[in-house]
Amino acid sequence: MIVIGKERAVYVRNDSIYFNKNDSLFGVIDTIKFYYGERRLFVQDLKGNVGRFCEK
Repeated sequence: MIVIGKERAVYVRNDSIYFNKNDSLFGVIDTIKFYYGERRLFVQDLKGNVGRFCEK
């Protein structure tokens, strides 16, 4: 489970990310890279755009 804010969370199944309320697909995990000891998650959305999310 990935927590975003206080009330919103998304869940990961295999390589796909879903919203918890309506179980709709949010994106697909593209890659996970280590950068100076911190994990960076690259997620591709349904339109093909890639976003980067950091641990901290």
